[in-house]
Amino acid sequence: MMRRFAGFSSTKAYEIFRSPVLYIILLVFLSATGSILTSRYYINLMFERVEAQYRQRIVSIATIARNAIEPIIVKVRTKEIGKDEAIRQIRTLVRNMTYTDQDGKNYVFMSSYKGVMLVQPYEPEREMTDQWLFKDVNGVYIVQGLIKTAREHPEGSFFRYTYYRTPDDST
Repeated sequence: MMRRFAGFSSTKAYEIFRSPVLYIILLVFLSATGSILTSRYYINLMFERVEAQYRQRIVSIATIARNAIEPIIVKVRTKEIGKDEAIRQIRTLVRNMTYTDQDGKNYVFMSSYKGVMLVQPYEPEREMTDQWLFKDVNGVYIVQGLIKTAREHPEGSFFRYTYYRTPDDST
C-alpha cells in the first residue's frame, strides 16, 4: 500500500534522494567546506609564521640595543661614571637607533621602571617626562604594560599595544 500526500509519493521521495543533482549539490557543498577549512588552516599557519618572524626581528633589535648600552652600564657598576652621565650617554646612543623596515620608520625607545620616558627618538618632547598614564588608541596603558611585562618576564616577553610609529603616521 502506497501513501500519497498532496500528490507526492514515497517513491518520488526515494527518486529525489537518488538523483544525480542531489549528489552534485552534496559534493559541491563538501568540496567548498573542505576548501574553506583547508585555506583557513594554511592562512592561520602563515600568520603564525609571519608573527614569529616579526617577534624574532624585535628580539634582534632589542638585543642589539641592549648590547650597545651594556658597556655604559658596566662603567656605572664599576663607578667609572655616575648614573646621570650614563643616562646621558645612553639617551644619545639610543636616540640614534632608528631604522626603516617594511612597516616604515621605526625606532628603539626606553623608559624607566618608574614610567619616565628616557628616549623617544621621534617625539623628543616626551623624553624625561612621566608617561605612566600614557594610553594607546585602545585605552591600553603602554608604559605600565611594558614595565609589568619586563618585571614578570625578565628573560624577555612581548606586550601588545597600538601606537603610531611617528606623529605624522596613521599606520
